[in-house]
Amino acid sequence: MHTISEKILHKIWYQNSLGRHRWFTESGQSLVIIYPGRPNEGRGGDFCDAVISIDGIRLSGQIELHIEPSGWQAHGHHQDHNYNAVILHIVLRGNGSYFTTLSSGCHIPIVSLEKNLLVPYLAEPRLDTMPHHHCHTYASRQHVKENLKVLEQAGESRFFDKAAAIQGELAVISPAQLLYQGIMEALGYSKAQKTFRQLSHEVNLSVLESLNSTGITNKEYLSLIFSRLSSRLDNSKSVYETYRNRPNNSPRLRLLALAALLVRYRDQGILNGLLEAVTQAYGKESGSSLENALIVRPYHVSSLEKSEALSGLTPLGQDRARLIIINILLPFAYAIGLNQNNHRLSQHTLELYRLHRSSALNCIEKHMLAQLGLTTKLIRLSCHQQGLLYLYKSYCIRGNCSLCPLGQHQIRDDIQVEVIGTGKR
Repeated sequence: MHTISEKILHKIWYQNSLGRHRWFTESGQSLVIIYPGRPNEGRGGDFCDAVISIDGIRLSGQIELHIEPSGWQAHGHHQDHNYNAVILHIVLRGNGSYFTTLSSGCHIPIVSLEKNLLVPYLAEPRLDTMPHHHCHTYASRQHVKENLKVLEQAGESRFFDKAAAIQGELAVISPAQLLYQGIMEALGYSKAQKTFRQLSHEVNLSVLESLNSTGITNKEYLSLIFSRLSSRLDNSKSVYETYRNRPNNSPRLRLLALAALLVRYRDQGILNGLLEAVTQAYGKESGSSLENALIVRPYHVSSLEKSEALSGLTPLGQDRARLIIINILLPFAYAIGLNQNNHRLSQHTLELYRLHRSSALNCIEKHMLAQLGLTTKLIRLSCHQQGLLYLYKSYCIRGNCSLCPLGQHQIRDDIQVEVIGTGKR
């Protein structure tokens, strides 16, 4: 048989996983691949967010692939808790074993590609002729305008969902604190998100604003805020992920950006300052003025940057600013407008959202483009990106392909509604 590397094995699995309705595990259990997941860029299994059904029971989690079952132990996965979310072990060829044991002691089924796919195909795999997923085929049949319309509608659904959640939180949290929490969480994306969310509660906005005493300079205020936040981060029991974390995503650099924003809006407060920026941005091309209201350059923090070994790095660049604008600021301003019966603010905010330019694609968005057979050139607006995320989180990882506006893959009725081990984001 032709020698197959694990990289090729990944492609064989991913592009054939939906090619047949029913698979069988090594122990003879019936297996349906509802959603094969996406390549995992973090720790753990090779694919994450997969949805499968084993003997009618639906499971969600990660999938790991090896040439042989022994690869699990050879790579040390049996002692690594990061692999405890794996629900299926895919191998090219089995060795008689039925199950793989996780470090938690749980057992997961083994599936042999050799037994579930044609042996001649495995002997000489041709990646250029591998079948595409059903949603890829369906999306590629439609006109570009139809695809983009679906993404725009999905993006607006995500926007309205976020705004509705914010409206509910405004009933129990002050607007300024809620906006601060949202910005902190966005600054923590994605490795330190949980840590930053916790930090925004432990060191709330009123504590930081209380440091703004009369007579202190901006440099002194910046130093006080950063010292308070960074010391709390250092003493926090929360552990944030540093795996494959780039220097520009350093948690301390992000905290420095937050401190700079509080200094920038120290007179009117960050709430009024950013809401004013939203109002002034309406009608201006591409929302660049709104981005400038959030961007923090190295010279904005030059008084601290060298001492904190952050020289030359941008604390908050354009892409991160756009992320905050789309995910936090605009849904927040829309919700504020609704709560205050300020229809002008809500309408202007929605228009800004619809027209805002796209930013760098994240791993989920890139995955969705590949899955749908769309090109990056089509994704010109942020709402297109949000639409990709909405489809992924509302349909793909929930196994709701038959309900997806771009989906075509039908799941038979023999899969039970019960969901076990579903991992929500």
